This record gives sequence, C-alpha cells and structure tokens, in this order.
Amino acid sequence: MKSVWYLRGTFLLVSLVPVAMACSRAGDADLWMAEDVDAGGEQPLPSADPPDESEAGVDAASTDGDAGPPARTCSDDGFCHTDVPGGQTLRDVWGDTEGVAWTVSAEGNVLRWNGAAWVQSFAAGTPLYAVWGSSSTDLWVGGEAGLFHGTGASASTLVWTAVPAPGPVRSIWGASGSDVWAVVAEAATDTEGTVLHLSAAPDAVDGGDPGDGDAGTGWVVDPVSTAFPARYVKVWGTSSDDVWLGAEVGAIRTLQVIHGRREGAGQLVWRPTVPRNVLQMNGGCSVSRSEVYLLGSRDYYRGVSANDGLSFTWTAHADFTVGGLAHRAVRASAPNDVWLAGDLGRLRHWDGVDWRLARIALDDVMPVVKPFYAIWASEDGDVWVVGQDIALRKVAP
Repeated sequence: MKSVWYLRGTFLLVSLVPVAMACSRAGDADLWMAEDVDAGGEQPLPSADPPDESEAGVDAASTDGDAGPPARTCSDDGFCHTDVPGGQTLRDVWGDTEGVAWTVSAEGNVLRWNGAAWVQSFAAGTPLYAVWGSSSTDLWVGGEAGLFHGTGASASTLVWTAVPAPGPVRSIWGASGSDVWAVVAEAATDTEGTVLHLSAAPDAVDGGDPGDGDAGTGWVVDPVSTAFPARYVKVWGTSSDDVWLGAEVGAIRTLQVIHGRREGAGQLVWRPTVPRNVLQMNGGCSVSRSEVYLLGSRDYYRGVSANDGLSFTWTAHADFTVGGLAHRAVRASAPNDVWLAGDLGRLRHWDGVDWRLARIALDDVMPVVKPFYAIWASEDGDVWVVGQDIALRKVAP
C-alpha cells in the first residue's frame, strides 16, 4: 500500500479576436492529518484598500469642473472589469449565487469579492490552482501545497486549515459539503495522478479525534487512481452519482475521460469514455447528466447521451483557435448558455443557435489580450471570467 502523506508577450492587434464560448495508487484508502494555519479574518492587499475619505475630498475639490465623464468600467455586453490586487494571475473562480465570489492565484492568495472589491482572505505562500465551495462559509482551495479548508461563521471570518495531499491539487468539485472530489497531478508526470474523495463532513469523521491518525479530515485516495492510471487534472459533475474525471495519458498527453456512475446503492462504477487523439485536457463541464463538453488544446467535443448518461456519442467541433492558441476553460449553466475562454482574451458564448464573440473591451482602441484560465456561471446568468491580472464580472439582467 502506498505510504501515507502528511497530509503572456508581443502585443498583437492584427488577427486578434477576443473569443467567447460556458487514483489510490494503492487499493486501500489513505488519510491525512489537518493543521490550523490561519486564525481567520481578511486583510485587504495594498491596491485593494479604499481611499482615505479626507484625501478623496481634497482630490474631488481640486478637480471640480475639470474632470470629464467617469472612466468606463463595463463593456457593451455588460462585462465589468474589476481591479485585481497586485497584478496576480487568477487560476480558478467560484461563486455562491448570492453575489460573493472567490478566486485563487498563482501567487498563492485566496481573494474574496465583497461586492465592491477583491480582498484577501488567505495567503497560502505557494501557488493555488483550484477553488470550490458548498457555501461561502465552507470553502476548499488546492495548489502546490495540497488542500486548504476555509470555514467560519461568515465569508469574511473564515479560519483556514491545511490538509496535505500527495502532490499538487489541480481541480476540486463537490456535490455537497460532505461529498467533495480533488485531483492531484505532478507537472512533470506523464501517467501518474491521484483522485481524492471526501465522503463525510470533516468534523464528523470518527468524531474528529486526532488520536486515530486522520484528525477527522475524511479524505481518502479513491481506487480509480490505480484502476485507470493517468495524470488527472480536472474533476466536475452534476451530482453524487454523476462524476467526471479529466486526465492525460502518455508522453504527448492524450486526453482521457473517466465517468463515474453509481449503480444502485453501491459505489461509483468508473468507465473510460474517450474521444481519441485529442491533445491535452484543458477543461470540461456538464450541462446535465446527458450533455457534456470537453476541451482539448485546440478543439472541443460535445457529448450527448440518449440513456441518461450511461453512454455518450461524441462530436468534434471546428476549433476557434488562431495561430495555435488554446482554450483554457469551459462552463455551461444550460444547453443554450455555454461559455468558452482562452488565450489572448478570447471569450465566446453559445446561445443554443450559434457561437458569438463577447464584447469585453472597454473601447475600440485597446482589445483585451490577457489569457483567461477559468469561468464560473450561475443558472441566473451571473458570470465571472478570470485570468492573468484580469477578472470580469457580468451580472444577470
């Protein structure tokens, strides 16, 4: 049994198109110990501090009658540009459907959107890649140092606990606060990865007694890790009995997808469902149990099921890439509401009939050229798109 782990560039204006579209390697389960690393309470990063009221009054008085119209912050399609503190590269984003959003950065920070600005909730000290929550008071983030769990009485007073993992956590998704999945993949590894599963509320496992060696974390290595060895980089789903794992295999990292469905009251049964010869696993999402999108490095696949998700027919779609640029994220909230984003500020939307470029620039002079890495969208129409020193927010009408 595996041992226990404690726990962009040249500025291009020609051919630039902003585009828009929405495992134990051992058979037995291993567990990790958790460690409190932060006592909670948020600290705004320097550029996120509100202006001093007295200074703001002086500035306003000195420029009275000279100032022009206020600077535009939202595009023609309603995408509002928010200030990213410290010019960070945002790798993932999650929202709670009530206006609060969370993002994580390659610089190791967890940021919270409080309705007016991004404020720092936690500094991990190492790169972060993934964020998911069952609510704004129950949040999981993952990165180079493993997992971090944020809990508290309110979104602004979370206490963060470190939960070590056997490698960098690349993606997190859950059906509920007591049914969460995370995938681990070393960047230099071609075939090995680990799928982790939290199958009970952390403080409910064995009463949370640290004396039994798991400190009540509840995380275990799922056997799919050894049944289908691969470099797992993405996890998503629609419910506790409909879970998807995106992975890469081989030296050229061909995309492989593993679908887990529960049969009766038993455990998830994992089956590979593979559109072959697709390079890289850049993203995936489910519209429903019967409709799924997968992203390769250049093309995307749409999978449709006629038997409630037991099997899928995959259709390859013409890519939207320019000069080999990659898609990085896909998100869907309905069959007629799918977003696709990637390099050089490309953001594209599917409305059920056609794909349309989203207008995200604030003027006709300066296009958005920063890469996007993640999208979150609610069924009500709220959208967040984040990337390198950029975070766009679209509020439902």
